[in-house]
Amino acid sequence: MSDNSCGQYDSQILFLKRMTDFKCSRLGIKVDIEVDEEEKEKLGAEVKHKHDNEYQVTVFSESFNLQDKIEAKTPRFDYNDAILFKPVIDKVLKDYLKKSPYSEENYRDTLNELFGSLILLHVYFHELNHIKSGHFNKVKELRDEIERTGHGSYETQEYEMIADWYSTKDLFCYLCGTVIGDRYSSDDEEFEKKIRIVTILYWITMAIECQIIKEEDTEKHLIRKTPDGEPDYSLLKHPHPSVRLYYNIDAMREGIADIYEIYFGYDDDKAEETANKIFEERREKLENFRVVLKDLPIIQESEDIKTSYYYILLRDTSSRLRAQSDGLLHLCDLPDEYFEGVEMINKLLSGEPLQ
Repeated sequence: MSDNSCGQYDSQILFLKRMTDFKCSRLGIKVDIEVDEEEKEKLGAEVKHKHDNEYQVTVFSESFNLQDKIEAKTPRFDYNDAILFKPVIDKVLKDYLKKSPYSEENYRDTLNELFGSLILLHVYFHELNHIKSGHFNKVKELRDEIERTGHGSYETQEYEMIADWYSTKDLFCYLCGTVIGDRYSSDDEEFEKKIRIVTILYWITMAIECQIIKEEDTEKHLIRKTPDGEPDYSLLKHPHPSVRLYYNIDAMREGIADIYEIYFGYDDDKAEETANKIFEERREKLENFRVVLKDLPIIQESEDIKTSYYYILLRDTSSRLRAQSDGLLHLCDLPDEYFEGVEMINKLLSGEPLQ
């Protein structure tokens, strides 16, 4: 089904197009959206080059029908959570909702639509960022290789990480800009309050998305064991969902720093310091959500020290590919402080002396 046909997905396709027209304009591309109704149990999308600057993104129908899965994974959320996210709902979603969003009888549908719409946008942005990152031809080569071998590699996972990373930065910064409004008239205290709300919302949204992906288990058969019995993820086509959650949150941290540079002219150090502060406050706030989030075990998996090492491996892969000057987007080297922090946590967990 194309974006100019009539059907059950028309309103969601219109939402996608309106929310991403600025992205396509910036990239200088035109995108047709189609729905693959055969993929009813798979969250995701695919991008194909049509000709010149025109592309087609095919979104799997599962990505439009997440409400039941979202509700099953967030059954402890209540009316107060809908009110907490009101600044985002009012600015981003309210015009697309058919019912009063904050009534006692409708708040659950509002939360389902909120999380589902943000996941759909993240999936769609992911495909646009394969184009932005220069992946298109390379990804085709990799997909041909995957079809031949039946498995992926850390290199294929790195391309997916890059698309995820920029999808998160684009979407998170867009949400913040939309909710905050004019940067020249932003009140500092109100600004930080809204940033915190968007941060918590996006973090939970990514946890829901990655939990759904994990439960689909389409690549579980590709996870092997190392000689010492540890999981070996080297044959996966996409990064394991736990590390996808981990690095999407790290990308959001970078997005917070970007926001403070844009709105307040902070230099890199001050922006990073502010982002870290908000992240620590986010951790404290999320402690209040722990009972609510028990139905998302992917959160605990993403906080495992082994996930940090997996992330470091993917970042090392990105550094290696960048060093080849292949003309594609890759992430920069992690700072030394990051490695030091991970090693300190590892020693604390293992009981080793810090000195």
